[in-house]
Amino acid sequence: MLVGDAELHLSLGQKQAHHELRDEQDRRQCAGYEQEPFHCERGSFRIEVRVSGRDRGIEVGKSMNAGRIRENLRQVEDRMAEAARRSGRAAGSVRLVAVTKRRPNDQVRALYEAGARDLGENYPQELWGKVEALADLGPGIRWHLIGHLQSNKVKKTFPMVAMIHAVDSLKLLRILDEAARSMENPPSVCLQVNTSGEANKHGWEGTSILGDAEAIAACRSIPIVGLMTMAALGTDGEGARPSFVALRGVRDRLRERTGLAFDELSMGMSGDFEAAIEEGATIVRVGSALFEGAES
Repeated sequence: MLVGDAELHLSLGQKQAHHELRDEQDRRQCAGYEQEPFHCERGSFRIEVRVSGRDRGIEVGKSMNAGRIRENLRQVEDRMAEAARRSGRAAGSVRLVAVTKRRPNDQVRALYEAGARDLGENYPQELWGKVEALADLGPGIRWHLIGHLQSNKVKKTFPMVAMIHAVDSLKLLRILDEAARSMENPPSVCLQVNTSGEANKHGWEGTSILGDAEAIAACRSIPIVGLMTMAALGTDGEGARPSFVALRGVRDRLRERTGLAFDELSMGMSGDFEAAIEEGATIVRVGSALFEGAES
């Protein structure tokens, strides 16, 4: 939200104060000159605005967004912890990958400042841009590619990420295995299984991955750490649950055939992550629930 040419210092907001502030700003007709700060108070709520020049323009919503994102993150983490307890696991046994797809960099920074460290992108090009733009945040960020990766984008993407979640074919797995041979610490990968049966989803179809067990086990340079799935579009937690149960079953059978641990189950998004945790998810990929109420 923009408020004229004002510089805003916001501790707490209240609708009535906002309305009065706008009225006062309209009355003063901010025309590009310096003025004394003015403020509006309601009890313990105080908003102060300092006009600082016509061409500067201020994004008033940034601090409000940061507060909302921080609270959303806390709520998601609380829900994750409770779901883990219901499944008989420790509260901290499930990792959150915060999905930042199509979110502006200032909101991603707010998420990082709130404590999120595992950040996920769907598209390689958007990932590349965010890695560069947010490089100043330091090495604490662990980037995840959670969407489809084309083979011609492997070379640039590979060194930027900690994990690739959607390895959806034996062909791509072999390409990544080849690339990993020249890296000291290659990213880990999850193999994508289509447990919903939807034709528009990538990945091995259900149990068809079992037929590639021997070839998967032969890829020894790339760390294959788990499986990934997405529930059918439009399902709620209970509707999504069969997809999560199916992935766990495929994991158990694939363990026997490959000798690999497949410790990670990457499943569950904003609308169904609690059900996913109850069915064994070790990683959930949550986006919209973290940014609810934040203005772009």
